[in-house]
Amino acid sequence: MSLIRWTPRRNGTELATISNEMDRLFDDLMTPRTPARRSGSLVPAVDVEETSDAYTFRADLPGVDAKDVKVSVTGDTLT
Repeated sequence: MSLIRWTPRRNGTELATISNEMDRLFDDLMTPRTPARRSGSLVPAVDVEETSDAYTFRADLPGVDAKDVKVSVTGDTLT
C-alpha cells in the first residue's frame, strides 16, 4: 500500500488547480523509486540503538499487533 499526499482543492481559478496538479505530478516523478516503494511495502521510521553486544530496533506500528510482525536477518539485511 502506498501513501499518497492529499491536497484539498481550494476555491480558486482553474489555472491554480492545474498548477497544483502539475506540481504533484513532478513531485511524484522526482521522488526516488526505492524497492519498497515499487512493491508497495510499508517502510516505517525505525530507532536503532547499538550496545557493545547487541542492536535494538524499535518501530512504531500503530494498529499492528506484535504477534503479526515477522523479523528476519539475511546476511546484512534486516527484513
